[in-house]
Amino acid sequence: MFTLLIILGALLIVMSIVLLLLSPIAGIAGIAFGALLIWHGINSKKKYKAGQLSPTPAAKVQQPAPAAAVRPAQAAAPEEPEEEPIELWIAGTSFRQDQLAALAKLLDMDPESDSADVDLEFVPEPDNEYDPNALKAIVTEEDREFFIGYCPKDQTGLVRKAMEANMTITGEISSDDGTYYASAYISK
Repeated sequence: MFTLLIILGALLIVMSIVLLLLSPIAGIAGIAFGALLIWHGINSKKKYKAGQLSPTPAAKVQQPAPAAAVRPAQAAAPEEPEEEPIELWIAGTSFRQDQLAALAKLLDMDPESDSADVDLEFVPEPDNEYDPNALKAIVTEEDREFFIGYCPKDQTGLVRKAMEANMTITGEISSDDGTYYASAYISK
């Protein structure tokens, strides 16, 4: 979504430059609006990464169909293409920068710009005073547990269904100018 805003803004600026020759006021207005779209796309992405914007609801997790007997004619059919994993940002990472920094140091990450795949696990936290359905995001590395944030509140149902269906949940830690972020990926 953010990339789309940036692309539309750039396209509008290019078209407005041509329009500038025909109507200077309309051309200037188009350039200004295009710049605004680009600015909004960049800032929204930063806020989304920092957990200040809610992610859009992810696609529903589809339960695998029951295995049926494979007939010889079906065995020769081409396999379905793999689905892209569902990505969700870990909420509350801005409050867990110390944990993420310690994990990044253990993973030998560059704090300015780097990323690393991690084994991420969501753990129910029924005693959470704000949300009894909360799922803590825990990363275990070299026999140490790092509490790095929470599953976004609007995604807990999706993640719980994925956990019940034994779907694969992986994680990624990333850094940008000394700030750490975390993502989870759900795949079949």
